[in-house]
Amino acid sequence: ATEAMLAKSAEGTRDTYRNGWRNWLLWRRLRGRSPYLQGETRDDRLEGEDDLIRFVVYSYRVMQRRAKTIRQRLFAIRYAHTLAGFGDVTADRRRLWTALEGLRRWDGTVKRCRRCNRH
Repeated sequence: ATEAMLAKSAEGTRDTYRNGWRNWLLWRRLRGRSPYLQGETRDDRLEGEDDLIRFVVYSYRVMQRRAKTIRQRLFAIRYAHTLAGFGDVTADRRRLWTALEGLRRWDGTVKRCRRCNRH
């Protein structure tokens, strides 16, 4: 069954996801935590989101990765959780996606719509 789910993505995407997942594994292992965010309670979910945000900011500031690369890492984390049966751990994480948008602005990659003055 996992092979069928893996076949959904192109080989290059799978390689990108493997690399992103390895980064997340190391991040969580260094903190003595499971790589899987399994929080049931609101506090558990907030803690998981906080760690995702810390991972994003660390990747940007320390590892000097661009927002686009970090976004792919988040997709890798989501994908690995889905394959393991945990579902989308990036869904309904407004603070996480807001932080990533902030990084995009720092990168200078936020484009505004001329008609509505929004991105």
